[in-house]
Amino acid sequence: MTAKFITDRTTVGRHIYAIDGNEKAATLSGINTKRVKFWTFASMGVMSAIAGLVYSAGLNAASASAGQGCELDAIAACYIRGASTSDGIGTVIVALIGALVMALLNNGMSLMGSVLTGNKL
Repeated sequence: MTAKFITDRTTVGRHIYAIDGNEKAATLSGINTKRVKFWTFASMGVMSAIAGLVYSAGLNAASASAGQGCELDAIAACYIRGASTSDGIGTVIVALIGALVMALLNNGMSLMGSVLTGNKL
């Protein structure tokens, strides 16, 4: 819920939405687009590093190819809940629900694969 609060009720969140909608108009309205984009990408890098640490801790190993194939899951999680590619309308909660649906599908398919092949869980 912190991300929803930041994007909906803070100045930084509104600046991010404004830049995403029309960067030139955001610049003309007085938003320092370079600074906002830099800090947005920096925070995404920190969150990606934390996700990588958690993922490698769950595997009990670090591998260069550990996240191979997860890109499709991330894109599909956004499309499942109806994020539009043309107008860019979407929220954090919608993306989280899509990620939950993708996780449930992956888990269910893994369980079905183990049942069909006769492997014990």
